[in-house]
This record gives sequence, C-alpha cells and structure tokens, in this order.
Amino acid sequence: MKAEKLKRIFHLSRAFAAQLTLGMEILVGAITYLSGGTEFAVTHLMYIPIILAAYYLDLWGAISFAVIGGLILGPWMPMDVGSNIAQVVPAWIFRTCMFLLVGIVVALMLQLIKTDSSEQLRISYLETQTGLSNLNRLRKEISTLTLGHNHFSMLTFRIANSLDINAHVDYSIGEKSALYVAEQLENAFGKPTVFMASADTYIVLLPDIALEHANAIASKVISSMTVPVTIDGLIVQLKVQCAILHSPSHGNSADELLRKLNIALDRSQEYPQALVIFNEEMIQENRKKFETLTALYTAIQNDEFFMVYQPIIHIASRTIKGAEGLLRWNHANIHMGPGEFINIAEKAGFISNITKWVIQHSVQQIRIWQDAGITAKIAVNVSSKDLNDDSVLSYAQECIKKAKIDPTLLGFELTERVIMENQAKVKSLLNKMQSMGISISIDDFGTGYNSLVQLVTLPISNLKIDKFFIDRIEHENDQAVIREVIRLAHSLRMEVIAEGVETERQLQLLEEMGCDNIQGYYFSKPLTEKEYIQFVANYQQS
Repeated sequence: MKAEKLKRIFHLSRAFAAQLTLGMEILVGAITYLSGGTEFAVTHLMYIPIILAAYYLDLWGAISFAVIGGLILGPWMPMDVGSNIAQVVPAWIFRTCMFLLVGIVVALMLQLIKTDSSEQLRISYLETQTGLSNLNRLRKEISTLTLGHNHFSMLTFRIANSLDINAHVDYSIGEKSALYVAEQLENAFGKPTVFMASADTYIVLLPDIALEHANAIASKVISSMTVPVTIDGLIVQLKVQCAILHSPSHGNSADELLRKLNIALDRSQEYPQALVIFNEEMIQENRKKFETLTALYTAIQNDEFFMVYQPIIHIASRTIKGAEGLLRWNHANIHMGPGEFINIAEKAGFISNITKWVIQHSVQQIRIWQDAGITAKIAVNVSSKDLNDDSVLSYAQECIKKAKIDPTLLGFELTERVIMENQAKVKSLLNKMQSMGISISIDDFGTGYNSLVQLVTLPISNLKIDKFFIDRIEHENDQAVIREVIRLAHSLRMEVIAEGVETERQLQLLEEMGCDNIQGYYFSKPLTEKEYIQFVANYQQS
C-alpha cells in the first residue's frame, strides 16, 4: 500500500524515468571525471540512479542501468585523470558487480512489496463471504464516474427479514439467503456492478442507465424475489426492500449518494411496494425525525411528559374499577401522538427509560390517590423492548416498595404482538410479575397474533377487546366474535375489558353479552390527575 501511494506521489512515465536515470548516471560520471578520477571521487553516488531505475523500471531496468553505470565508472573512467592512469580491470569489474547486486536486490524487494500491496489492495476491495466487491471499491468506482461527468443509477437491496430468519430459523439459512440474493443480483445485473454493503445489503451501480430504466429493472428483480425459495430443504420467504437514486440528479460525491441511498432504503419500510426512489423531501423528513428523537431523548429531563388516566368501569356494579395510565408529551414545537413517539423511542432503543418514568409516576399517583382516600388501580403499557430489559421489572418492584403500595394496584398491558415477539422469555417474566402481584392484561385482543396456547399457558388476568370490534358491535358477525371472546375469557377465569365504548347501545349490548368492564368516552375521556379526582367524586355522588 505504501509503495503504491509513493508511486502515485512521485509518478513518472517509464520513458522519462529512463531518461532521468541515464542523465543522473552521466552526471555522476562527469562529477567523478572532474574530481580527478575514481581515486578521488565518491563512486557510491552511482547507487542513486540505479535504485531509481529499480523503483521505476523494475528488475531489467535496474540491471541495465547497473551495467551502464559500471561502464561509465569502469573502462571509460581513468583512476587518475591528471596522470592518465587507467583503473585495474578487477577493480571496476568488482564495482560493476556491486552495482548489479544492489540493483537486483532493490528491484526484487520492491517487486515483492508491490505484489504484496496489490494483493492487499485486492483484498481491501473484496467481501470474502460472497466474492463481491465492497464499499471501498464502490467509492472508487463512483469517484471515477463522477470525475468523468458520467451519469449513473444506484440501486440498493436489503433483506428486511434477515434478522428474523437468523433468530427463528437458522443462522446458516440466513447466510445462504444472503448468498441467494447476491446470486440473483449477479444474474440480473452482472457481477462487476454488484457490491456488498453489509451482511444483508447490496448496492448495484449502473453506469449510463437512466432512473426510469433502473426502476423498471429493479421492479422485475423484486418481483422475482417474492417467490418463496427452498434453502437446505426449508421454504424461506424473503422480504427484499429496494431504494434507487441517480447521479448527478441526486448528488455527485460517494458519501452524499450513499447517505441518500440509505435514507431512501429506510423509508422503503413504510411502503408496501418495498421499492422507493429517493427525493429531497426525505432529507427534510429525516431531519425532522432526528429533531424529534433529540427532543424525545431530553423530554424526561425537561419534564415534558405527563400522564392522563381513563377510568375503567365495572359494568355490573357500575363502580370505578381503576384506570389505564396513558402517556402524553407536551413539547413547544412538536405535536405528536403517543403511538408515534413511542414507536420512535422503541426504534431508537431508549423506550425502557420512558417506561420506567411511566411506572414511577403511576406508582406515585396510586400513593397520592390512596392518601386522598381513593383506591385506584392503574394499568400501564409495556413494549416488547421492555420485556428484553430485566431492569424494567426490577425498577417497578423498587418503586412499589418505596411508595409502600399494594402491588396488585399496578397492572401491565401487553399487546399480542409483544408476547409473540418474546415467546422465549415472556413466560418466566410474566410469572415473575404475577408473583409480585402485578396483573397482566392482553391489550387490543383480536387484532394481532392471537394464540390460544398463550392464553392457556400464560398468567393473564384480563383480555381487552379492541375498539375495532366495539365500533362494529351491532354487526352480527362482530357480535359473535365478541361473545365468543367473552365466553373464552371467562372459561379461563379472566375478566374482559371492552375498549372504546362511546354509546349507551354499545354498553347495553356488552352488558347483555356478559362483559365485565368497559373503558371509553361514554363514561369519560382520559383525565389529568386532578380531573380524575373530580370525576371520582362526581361519579360516586351520581
């Protein structure tokens, strides 16, 4: 690598290098002659042009100029110019042999260095897993194209479900899936145009291809990959996403193009067609997400979060059973619903900090209400990331102990998706919650990955029927679903909470079906802590 870098810095053409070397040898000869001959001059100066020849002209160049140097300082050069005394033959032959030895040794050493550097350069441009060129090579190719003012399209393909394949199927199947995608791209575009960006991401560079043409090709490739493929006897369904951009339309530098391509690829997750073309609006949206993420990260420190509480009413007794604690964010410039900012926090990896804040404030609120003579249970939502963080449950236990409240007054709500994503760990964790006295509810039941096995084996206390079914409760089919969910829950000794109840008719039908509890605007919207106290007082009086 160092030799190549030096050669670029001191680059000379072979013809000019040969002329320069010959000139230097003649100059050394002239200096020797004018100094009075070989007896009075430093003949070692001749090594300089010989080494120069070895560097620029390789082995045979070094040998040739070693011989020429030996002749210039040999039979053609007197030992003493003034006395016209010639050199003895063995002396100049020995000197010429030394010139040859040094020239050959230096040339061979430089050749080894160059060979090693070339191999290192080749390896630095290669991904050994697939044999494809890597990002180093891609950056060089982009630079060459942009310097030549050539237009080109870039496509990136990512296996969106590679982590799922590795985790739930087999890591070797995941690797072979990546190799399969690489092979498909090689067949479609040719190996020299395909580059490996990461274990599950590839980039295709298409010189002199317009954006529309690249889009058409990419669509065909994506379509071909939607067909399930058999790998080692297993049928694997690959989910491949694609993003496209064009140069110079979308940029000229390698860093700029790769950054924009990555932004577009991230956005492809939001589109069902799994193929997007970059546009400048994506940068603005990405910047907005970054600003939101930054603001969200400091929301706890800036005391911008607050809780609201939606009452849960026991239908038979019409008493207040408790409330669901719902998180809200009060920011001066960002107005965003909890579903959106919680999703951002989950992706960013700090949802557990927010969940801990919710748990702490909910436990404190239970204590405050209890001191005011109101016994209220609060259920809070827990994400899939929280189940992978053991500190969340430990923190809940610590908060309960510090506030000196009955742990049965705190509940956790999990969606079916959360449970299914953490099957290996969730059972022991939920058992631990139950042993602490914390009740578990399945939120939005009927809209996710419902599994009867999970209902039977997990310590679940409540099923919450999603608002989707409540809105359609007067439809015969939906009534049948709700009725069966209630029957199933009761047979498993669970209570049912109907979410989103807004009308008296919905309440009446749910009561007829034997539903236990309701939650919704029919009784109350989500309330601040002071509004909740007032609601309890007014409700008890009425």
